[in-house]
Amino acid sequence: MSGRVLLLMKGPEADFFRDLLRRANPTLAISHCPDVDSLTACAKSATDKAASSRPRARLIAFSTQVVAPRAILERLSYNAYNFHPGPPDYPGSKPSAFAIYEGARNFGVTLHRMAARVDSGEIVAVDRFPIADAASARDVAIEAYGRMARLALTAAPALAQVDRPLPPDGSVWRGVKRRMADYEALRVITPGLSQSEVARRFAACDGIYCPLPSGAAADEAGAAPMDPNRSAS
Repeated sequence: MSGRVLLLMKGPEADFFRDLLRRANPTLAISHCPDVDSLTACAKSATDKAASSRPRARLIAFSTQVVAPRAILERLSYNAYNFHPGPPDYPGSKPSAFAIYEGARNFGVTLHRMAARVDSGEIVAVDRFPIADAASARDVAIEAYGRMARLALTAAPALAQVDRPLPPDGSVWRGVKRRMADYEALRVITPGLSQSEVARRFAACDGIYCPLPSGAAADEAGAAPMDPNRSAS
C-alpha cells in the first residue's frame, strides 16, 4: 500500500518517524516539512497528486511550536495528527511549565487529531505519569518527551495507514489553553511578588527575567536574566 506523510517536526524526530513509518508501510512517501513554508509546498504537492485517486496524504506533528494553518488542514481534509507534550488537562504552549507552577501531581502526553483550533481535536491516546517530588518543569518535559517517543512507537503502524482514521479514545480536553505570551509573562519577576510566588516561577520556567531599574543598561528585551540557581530575595 502506498501513501504520503508530511512530518512537521525537527530533523532528528523526522528521521525517527521516517524509520518507524517505513517499517509499517515500506512504500510510504515521506516528506520532512519543518516550517510553514515547506509544509505549504508539500501539502499542495501531496494533495494535487492525490486529488483524483487514493491514497490520501497525512500530516504528523511532533512536539513542535509550528502551528499548521487551517488552509493546510482543510487541504488535507484534517487527516492530521499531533503529539502534544502534555495531557488533555494542559492544552496549549509550555504545558510542563504550567503544571509545575500549579502544583500538579500528574502529567502526561497526548496524541490527537488536529482541528481548526489548536489542541481541540479528537484525542486518540493519552499516556499519564506521576510528577516526582521537587521535579522542575525541565524534568517533567524530559519525561514527557520520552513518553511521546514511546507513544509514537505504538501508534506508528496505524499512522502509516494514511486512509484509515485513528479511533478516538473518549478522552476530552480540559483546562485553560495557554499561549507563549502567558509563559513569557510568567517568566517576569516584578516588585511585590511574594517569596513563595518567586519560587514557583523559578521551578516552572527555563529562565526568569527581572525588569531593570529605570536608566540601567538593558538587553534587547529590556530585562535582565536571572540565574535560576541563585536564591531570590
